[in-house]
Amino acid sequence: MEIEDWAGGSSDLEVSSPDSDNEDHCYAYGDLPKLQFRKGGSEAHWREDLGMAEVVSIKGRMWITTGIVRGGKLYIFLEDTL
Repeated sequence: MEIEDWAGGSSDLEVSSPDSDNEDHCYAYGDLPKLQFRKGGSEAHWREDLGMAEVVSIKGRMWITTGIVRGGKLYIFLEDTL
């Protein structure tokens, strides 16, 4: 077997992808935001006849952009309740 000399090529250290910006994109455990549970969340009752939940206790500002308001009551889909 013959051994080929690849001296003319670049080494592994010189090779980089065209998209790389030479920054490390790894995070240490302490850099990630921690999950914070709320003391008291909003409360809703499931309305089987509508297939939606009626929010009876609104806490927080997320309800400004979530749900459907009909007759002064806020209704949300199953996906929004979880």
